[in-house]
Amino acid sequence: MCGCLKLLAMLFVFGVATIEEGGTVKFLENKPTTFSKRQVHRIGSVLRTGQEIDEELYRRILIHQSALCDHLESLAASTLNELSVPLERSTDSVVEPDSKRFLIGSRVKTRQVLVEKLRRMPSFPLESIQDLSGVRMDFDVTLSEQSRLAELLAQDFEERGADRVKIQDMREKPHSGYRAIHLHIYSPAGRAEFQLRTALQSRWANLYELAGDLYGRGIRYLELGEHVPLQFETQVRSLHELSEVVHRVEKYFDVLSSPFAERPVETVELREARLLRQRTSRMLDRLISELDRRRTENESEGSK
Repeated sequence: MCGCLKLLAMLFVFGVATIEEGGTVKFLENKPTTFSKRQVHRIGSVLRTGQEIDEELYRRILIHQSALCDHLESLAASTLNELSVPLERSTDSVVEPDSKRFLIGSRVKTRQVLVEKLRRMPSFPLESIQDLSGVRMDFDVTLSEQSRLAELLAQDFEERGADRVKIQDMREKPHSGYRAIHLHIYSPAGRAEFQLRTALQSRWANLYELAGDLYGRGIRYLELGEHVPLQFETQVRSLHELSEVVHRVEKYFDVLSSPFAERPVETVELREARLLRQRTSRMLDRLISELDRRRTENESEGSK
């Protein structure tokens, strides 16, 4: 998301939101004032068919969605600070296992990606698309801690004005190998998606994202009827099998860990599980580097 859009979103939050008791911006309870639901529907229909859109109206929608994500980011960071064992915000681009850190960011879908989604889902209006904008949080947590934080965040968002928050757990039934917990937030201010991923889930997702660049973006949407190109079936199947291996490593570590323990008892089994998790992380990093190298080579060859 460009810095200009972020700045406009910040100004938007402070310009239209009221203040709750205690000084917290009461954003989620306020409906958008710069556009209507009918206008959002119209924009979606026009984007789907490839016609010319009202650019100013589209810009206002994006600014509002960016502001919504900024507000959710702020609420989530506050929730993490109140944990019995607080996580520190990371300044790196990835979260390492055993770092006790979290990484958070948000985005509004690019026009190209949004148009692709609207065309994949022809009966779905733009105002019903949950992930037009979203927040992503990667953190160094166990699976049990991930579950607990999802529940805490859902509760906090509802207490701060969301009508409801639906928890979508994709860890045992992954989507094209992707595992995470997503929060679907419904509020007067709009809809948004909040993704919660462990350090290893995040790495696998980044790996598969690179694979999509090499093998076709359709591999990310197999549940929606897309197909893997025949020449890449072996590679994609291997990545799905790797997702299962990573999940088993996390489940093993989770069984031996105490959620949010201030001073965990470091048994021999727990140390071994911790080392296994670290080795798995390094393996994923090596695979990411390899696919990134291949993507760069393909781009270089294509530009000749």
